[in-house]
Amino acid sequence: MRLKVILRLISALIFATFAAIFSSLIPPIPKADPQIVRIVFTLMIAWAGFLVFPDIARYVRVISLTTFNFLLHRVSAEIFNQLLKLPRLTNFPFGNPSPQVGSISLTRPLILDTSAIIDGRILDVSKTGFVAGLVLIPRFVLTELQQVADSSDDLKRARGRRGF
Repeated sequence: MRLKVILRLISALIFATFAAIFSSLIPPIPKADPQIVRIVFTLMIAWAGFLVFPDIARYVRVISLTTFNFLLHRVSAEIFNQLLKLPRLTNFPFGNPSPQVGSISLTRPLILDTSAIIDGRILDVSKTGFVAGLVLIPRFVLTELQQVADSSDDLKRARGRRGF
């Protein structure tokens, strides 16, 4: 509780400082002492700073947490991408390890159909390195993709071109 009051007073002091600096720009009011007008203006702005502090603190907290989470996500994604690019150890001291769960060898190629290509997620999966090996796309799948890309329906055409 004390910390909130202290922070509100600091906010009020900052607002009052800016108000005192900019109060000289207030045009003169007839039949009013300019010094009193400046003091009243400064006190009003200081009171506004005291009242507005919780909103300011919430915005600062949300912006700083969002920025921190964004930067943490970007840095961790970049580190993970760099780790994936490191060369893999091939000569193990105790024999070859068991094959990876998601790996595909040259003897068992992955054959894609039209829906898998149009869906578009296969590209993201292959970028992660989960799909390793030979990927085959039969000619009839390419023909079907071309027909979808040449469709008169705008939605089908866009999906077909994206897949193609």
